[in-house]
Amino acid sequence: MGALFNEPMRVETVSAQGADHWVVGLVGTQSEKFRKATLTSADLDTLTIIQPGFTYDGDGNLLRLGLQAYSLGIAYEFDPYLGLSISRVDPLPHQLEAVYDYLLKLARVKFLLADDAGAGKTIMAGLLIRELKLRGLAVNSNQFTVKASRSSVWVENHRGFVRGSADVRLDINF
Repeated sequence: MGALFNEPMRVETVSAQGADHWVVGLVGTQSEKFRKATLTSADLDTLTIIQPGFTYDGDGNLLRLGLQAYSLGIAYEFDPYLGLSISRVDPLPHQLEAVYDYLLKLARVKFLLADDAGAGKTIMAGLLIRELKLRGLAVNSNQFTVKASRSSVWVENHRGFVRGSADVRLDINF
């Protein structure tokens, strides 16, 4: 700012026009209007720098941590099987097909997962819940119907999947 401008200006571009002249592209910080001005060395001496350019004195470790957190937040966009790659299970092909090719592609994930005994419904439910959480699609309410003889095993196996959900209901089927 100085006698040449009526508001603080942000420098956008600078190009030399001879030995003592510069064409400067400026944007008003209040009006957001762009203007070009030709300035000489004498004009530059009358200007006051209000805020210097960027400083690079921040903590590099915090920057790296922030970038890693951001990349993990969008990782599912680049790895469609993110939940699987960080799980400790080896699902069968029909389980992958059910979760990734059908259930996750639904506009609204609301369904009944039923299959033959031993077909891997527990693994499918766990993968689905993990993927929904990783993608930021909040799993607000879950209802699970489990055979009575498997209820304690099921709860123990899914403790990590259902933790943090607002409402988890377990119905025991006798």
